[in-house]
Amino acid sequence: MMAEFVGKPTNHPTPTNPFSKDAAHETVAAALEDCEQAIIKVFIFPPNTLLTYTSLFGMGVGRRAVALSSGFRAMVKQCNSLCAIPMVRMQLDTAIRFYAGFFVADHQQFCRDVLKGKQINKMKSREGHNLSDHYLVKRVAEKNPWMTNVYETCSGYIHFSHHHIKEALRIDESGKGMMAIGSNDFDREPKHFLESMQCMLHLNEIIHFALSDWFGRMCSPDGVKVSASELWGQNDQQEQDQPC
Repeated sequence: MMAEFVGKPTNHPTPTNPFSKDAAHETVAAALEDCEQAIIKVFIFPPNTLLTYTSLFGMGVGRRAVALSSGFRAMVKQCNSLCAIPMVRMQLDTAIRFYAGFFVADHQQFCRDVLKGKQINKMKSREGHNLSDHYLVKRVAEKNPWMTNVYETCSGYIHFSHHHIKEALRIDESGKGMMAIGSNDFDREPKHFLESMQCMLHLNEIIHFALSDWFGRMCSPDGVKVSASELWGQNDQQEQDQPC
């Protein structure tokens, strides 16, 4: 099985499909919570499971993914877009940097280096490319093209930009304006966050799928055949991981 999640769960949207254009925000919120629980269940290990550096790396991914998703749901409930949207960008960061572990020549050494504090964007893929955000987004977007637009749009909410200035103003059809200073979007309801909620859900499902594959193939201290580029049709055999 290859660690990729392509497309959406169903081809024919229905009212119960969280990716449907007319899905209720309650449906998507419930799907987000269900996916958080699915991620948590990945970490139900058999007794006496020996943890490796790759295990610890995956645990960090899972911890961050669930925390961000839960925080995002809380911010949507409060209609706080200036906190909610950056969390989508942060979850995208979780996904692409997790996939970096599949793209390197030695995923065990990669995990050791990350745990020691080395920056992922200073490391290289097996092909010699720097693992920059731009490279990772471009590569993961080969299977999920929508990621490029989400990355570009949501990145504008991380650093102070025109998005924040516009959020402080409300201009009606007559051209009259008013200030909107506060923690909440007074003119929005949770249903107005549908697109960002669906983006977060898709990212969660990508992370869940990849985590299942990661712990299924790449964390054994006994040595397994793994390929950091198996997603993309290449073959390789890594050295066995060593317990930390």
